[in-house]
Amino acid sequence: MIDKKIEKSESQFDNRQSSRQAFNRDAYRGGFRDLNVYQTLLEGVEIVHSKIIPSLPEVEKYGLADQLRRSSKSPLALLAEGYAKRRHQRSWIKYLEDCIGECNETICHLDIALRSYPKHIPQLDCLKAMDIYDKASR
Repeated sequence: MIDKKIEKSESQFDNRQSSRQAFNRDAYRGGFRDLNVYQTLLEGVEIVHSKIIPSLPEVEKYGLADQLRRSSKSPLALLAEGYAKRRHQRSWIKYLEDCIGECNETICHLDIALRSYPKHIPQLDCLKAMDIYDKASR
């Protein structure tokens, strides 16, 4: 009698384990890196960090360049963090709204860079980055 109860509880435990494993596999299929907006923002970060920030004058090393470094990467981190909470609608929406805010902040800093240092900043790259962050914020 006791052996049957043990077998039954072990069987139930095995079923719970396999259903948890199936849930975990389904939950991590794909991921935040597969989001189109994530891929688009990654391209924006690359432009900002490889073409715009290095072209800023030395006087902006700790000012505008630092702001651009942080604000351009922040939407990616917010998407990644929020993606883990996407099943909780309020949390997911909060992360998306914060992501939009960071995209807008990056556009603002790029606009300042373009207007303040038109001879230093590659205009086409800056406009492309602004367009990427603008589209990502919609």
